[in-house]
Amino acid sequence: MQKCRGKTSETPHLGIRRRTSRIGLIRIKARIAAGSFVFTEEFPQFRGRNELRLPFSARTCGDVFDAFLSHEAARVRRGDLAPVTLAAHRQILDHVWRPKLGTLSLLAVRYSTLVKLADGHRWRKKTYNNAISALRRAFDFGFQDHPEHHNPARALRSARIDKKDRPRIDPFSIQDAETLIAAIHRDWGEAQGNYDEFRFFTGLRPSEQIALVVTDYDAANGILSVTKARVAGIDRDRTKIVEDRRVVLCDRARSVLERQQRLREELERAGRIHHEHLFFHARRNPLYVAKQHGHRILTMLTTYAAWTDGSPEADIGAIRRAMHTPAYAGPKCSGVQSGVCQSQ
Repeated sequence: MQKCRGKTSETPHLGIRRRTSRIGLIRIKARIAAGSFVFTEEFPQFRGRNELRLPFSARTCGDVFDAFLSHEAARVRRGDLAPVTLAAHRQILDHVWRPKLGTLSLLAVRYSTLVKLADGHRWRKKTYNNAISALRRAFDFGFQDHPEHHNPARALRSARIDKKDRPRIDPFSIQDAETLIAAIHRDWGEAQGNYDEFRFFTGLRPSEQIALVVTDYDAANGILSVTKARVAGIDRDRTKIVEDRRVVLCDRARSVLERQQRLREELERAGRIHHEHLFFHARRNPLYVAKQHGHRILTMLTTYAAWTDGSPEADIGAIRRAMHTPAYAGPKCSGVQSGVCQSQ
């Protein structure tokens, strides 16, 4: 009698695994069709995951952020982008967006996801706008490879900055300024005192003043050339508004500058590293004042006019007198140590 061999029945565990695999395959195919499949997310234990050359459709937001920042770094090297802009974008992308979006496929990100993430932060308007702007720039960069797809970041709207949202202009009175100048000279020495006194009477931005060199000053005509800036320790061959200007110094500023030059000469003779600090005009035509201080004319007429129109005539007179008085007569110097005069 011949024995009949029946079909081998599947073990329960094998059947479950096969059904699970089929379900998983269906899910993977659906994600591929939707453009949301990420290999490293689906198979995190794959040994060669770091060596995979994934197609553009599988790029994650983290991949796009890295490529975007690398491109901006190249622009910085070419002098086409300010280093501080790159640093700001890196800070925002790495600390705000990458933790939530980094592992997601770029093409899988939805507008509702971005809105939810942005609304989850308690930001002021300006901070919100900065965060949204960095993301929009990175997504615009990434979606250049996918013109057939919709870029959800483009639909994000910046918060509107109204006049009430801007900080109120609250300048020092000339009396406050003179008090501060005297205190800085007394407590911090002549070099620091000259630096801040010159700022009060020229209106230069700190980045512009730090970048000044001796040859920027025309002593015969009392004119200062402002053509560059130094930001975060990096020299730039242009100012914030990308326009060179020639500033006509008032008597007070010229007096401060001459004293600073004498201090520099003393420091040079002492073998110290010499400073390259070379440190506005009241009742002038607004366009003239705007050009002198590196402001757009609209800024001059809207922002700063808010307090100049209401300034008492006595204050204006005091400012005018201060602009034509000699520099602060601080304590005499008995020696130079690290660029700071020591009072007797």
